[in-house]
Amino acid sequence: MELLNYKSDDDKQEYFYHSTVNNVTCFKELINSFNNDKKPILYRGVNNKNYRMYSSIQREFLTSNNTSNVSLEDVIRQILFDFKKNKVLMNALSHQLPDQTHITDYSILAFIQHYGGPTPLLDFTSNLSTALFFAFDGREDDNYASLYIVPKSKFIFGEIGAIYNSGYEATQKQIEEIRKKHPQYIIDTSIVESKILEMIFNPKFEGVLVFGGTESFRTFGGNNFAIANYNIWAQDGYFIQGACSCKPLDESLIERIHCHCDKWNYIDKQIRSWCIDISPGIIDELRTLYKVPNNREHIYPSFPELSEIQNEIFSLKKKFFQHN
Repeated sequence: MELLNYKSDDDKQEYFYHSTVNNVTCFKELINSFNNDKKPILYRGVNNKNYRMYSSIQREFLTSNNTSNVSLEDVIRQILFDFKKNKVLMNALSHQLPDQTHITDYSILAFIQHYGGPTPLLDFTSNLSTALFFAFDGREDDNYASLYIVPKSKFIFGEIGAIYNSGYEATQKQIEEIRKKHPQYIIDTSIVESKILEMIFNPKFEGVLVFGGTESFRTFGGNNFAIANYNIWAQDGYFIQGACSCKPLDESLIERIHCHCDKWNYIDKQIRSWCIDISPGIIDELRTLYKVPNNREHIYPSFPELSEIQNEIFSLKKKFFQHN
């Protein structure tokens, strides 16, 4: 297995509404068209236009020497299991979450993602300046950077918090109906409710928005939930969950539609994301125009326990992945 890259603009046009910009005016016109539309969007900046949208755990899995006999889903679940047994990491996570907030698999995955570990989550942001920071940071001089844009809509991708809330409400309704039919019985629902409210990682949620930013906090079933951590707030960060296979997110973002006419049935596709490739020659102008942060502390806030957390997460990663 190997990581695949884009080899040409034609490759990209299979998955995105694609543009290449070589002047600032063109870039502004494209961005303004999204702003004028007034529909909420998310951005992802990448410092090499050839990179496909693999999650960090897909990159580790595809390039590791010791993953031939396990599934990606199994590795993710084991990483979550080991994280929950690690007192240092669990304490660090609880310190970054609000008081009395339920810890879920998704808050753990967000934490691992932002402190150097492998997860199926891909970083997005609601802040254009932050996305451009990631597009330009660490870029080699001759590389075009890429800015990816997706609609932030739970109706298109689905949204984890809304999905779980819907499931919780449906289950509560079923329980009430059972109680009405059998009033003579005392039905203990505490175990069912607690399981619903754990928000356990679900590999079937492919290309689904995992809430972030100001939406990091949700309440349902009388419990508070959050995926917040220091980096999410600094970056206005959101996540989209990638596949638990070797398929990059690019492929998940395409909607495949079953069509038919008088003569035959066929599968058509609807592209629902955009890519702007940015010429190296205009990057300095864009940094100034969009006030792109030049201080990494603004994007990656430091705190006393940071080094210890990163070491623990590195040990977690090292347990599962080996590279030459």
